[in-house]
Amino acid sequence: MKLEFVCVGLDIRTWPYEGRPSTDATEWEQQEEVYEIAKSDLGVRENSLQLLHPQSRAEFLGLVEVVQSHSDHATLVSVDLLKSTVPFLIPALPLPTVTQDASWQALGLDICDVNGLFSFLAMDEEGRKFPPLQSGDVCDALAIAEVANLRVPPHRPFVVARIQRYVYR
Repeated sequence: MKLEFVCVGLDIRTWPYEGRPSTDATEWEQQEEVYEIAKSDLGVRENSLQLLHPQSRAEFLGLVEVVQSHSDHATLVSVDLLKSTVPFLIPALPLPTVTQDASWQALGLDICDVNGLFSFLAMDEEGRKFPPLQSGDVCDALAIAEVANLRVPPHRPFVVARIQRYVYR
């Protein structure tokens, strides 16, 4: 069985970053200054997940250019969910298709809730540190998502998210 991920939106995060890749902006800080430039100067809109959602190839390339001009402290990140789950979890979410032929570097996987992209791996009350999940650890990530759904019911459903970073050519 081949598990296919699909982009559900883009974010701009601080770079370089030494921690575990995370969907959670409280763990891996959003680069708010560049994010606001993307929204105000380029007119890139947010989707229901509060991720950037470029509507055209030109808008995506403008976003890439803005982030690249700030690459000493910012990077463009794609948040991807398992394609088969998206229609059930967020049926009204149109998926950005303009990112499909771009160059991306997989940073790893996270387990997050669909409602706010809060990372289960970052919310452990006992202070445990979870090791990074590599992109090939999808089966382990699915099992951890099941545990998260049982341990933190107010935040469910938890899903597996792949985090990728745009690679400038």
